[in-house]
Amino acid sequence: MRKSVKFLLVLTMTILLLCGCGAQKTADAESSALTVYVVQFEALYKKAVEDFAENNPDIELTVVEFESYDEITERLNTELMSGEGPDVLLFNSLYGSADPYKLSTGQVLLALDEQVEGLAEDAYYSSVINAGKISGHQYFIPFSWNFLQAYSTVETVEERGYDDDLYTALTAEAEALENDDNFCASSLQLGRADAMNFFMEIAGNELIDMETGKIVEQKEAIKTTADYVKVFYDNFTKIGAISDKYRNDFAGAVSHYTYLLENYPFLNNLRYYQSVYPKYVSEEMYFSPFSQRGSEDVTAQIIQYGAINANTKNAEGAWRLLQYILDAPVTMNYSKYETQNIYYAPVNAAVYEACVEELNSEKGPGPKQKVDPLNEENAKILSEIPARISKSVIPNASLGEVIQECIEPYLLGSDSFDNCYDKLIQRVELYLNE
Repeated sequence: MRKSVKFLLVLTMTILLLCGCGAQKTADAESSALTVYVVQFEALYKKAVEDFAENNPDIELTVVEFESYDEITERLNTELMSGEGPDVLLFNSLYGSADPYKLSTGQVLLALDEQVEGLAEDAYYSSVINAGKISGHQYFIPFSWNFLQAYSTVETVEERGYDDDLYTALTAEAEALENDDNFCASSLQLGRADAMNFFMEIAGNELIDMETGKIVEQKEAIKTTADYVKVFYDNFTKIGAISDKYRNDFAGAVSHYTYLLENYPFLNNLRYYQSVYPKYVSEEMYFSPFSQRGSEDVTAQIIQYGAINANTKNAEGAWRLLQYILDAPVTMNYSKYETQNIYYAPVNAAVYEACVEELNSEKGPGPKQKVDPLNEENAKILSEIPARISKSVIPNASLGEVIQECIEPYLLGSDSFDNCYDKLIQRVELYLNE
């Protein structure tokens, strides 16, 4: 059941618990009233919104809490099209089913071009901020990002003669282990159902030009990505069997997977594995971001992002809240395997560097005992990663579902790629025109 919390701020802040679905704006409070929906488990949003309320006494802020993003999406599907809904919209690409492309082209969001142009130069990672630009306008403000990571041991990678080209390394390893039921090239912790779409994003395949809204013909590139994803599909049974067998045995899992592929928050993940690999397998950790094909460039996956309702009566206050979240401090002091109240990489450059410094100077939660701070080499790697981002994407669950549905018959070996690709183009054309 959702809860509504209304912050009435004059000289001091009074918290009033409301019943129902949130307060409506009144005519005499249009210049100061602001409403936002927040999911209960979102640590970044909840803390930043609470702090914003305390530090902005001129704004009458109504915070409506929900248990899930599905609840919010259901509400927004009705409200936005009728000119209602909260002033500030907050999303998480790993939860719910928001469609950023349709939202941006549906005249329900406020363009934020001037506001973004006014942001301090070099204060934010512009390559990540740009993910919020669709059809020539900035409709979304990315707050956090992540990427798929590969972990192994230095000894294993050197022994096999592999480098950071994970496309070649994982394909070769899968072929070498094809007839061995006890060993597999990699685990696969994606946290997303649209594996094909995810690897297209990673590889840099663009199906829709976000500037023009036109389909980008990349048949051969998408075929190459599909063939790569098929390697994982061909090994799903083996991946699952090894995962089940060594679920609570890290050393056993590592000895039967050449690589661990994970989409957990990479900042926290790196410190965790830096300590855990030497402790449990007596070997040094190997780490590599999953880069674009044939390049060292990385595609950033936007996790949390926000927007402003086009019908807001308080655009200035709504932007102040978005920027407050953008600048909010975060912490890496949470367990690797938590699924709630976790933080991803900030878009604010200073906040990101503060995270690296925290990881470099403080111990963190680990298995049975705390893990050590990052060493200087790995802290340096984290400091250099933002410069490798050449493309950022807000994952689109609706489009991802279409891509997965159309290409999966090829991945399963039940249809040709040509047939699947033709169906994909037809479906995307329908998607763009519906």
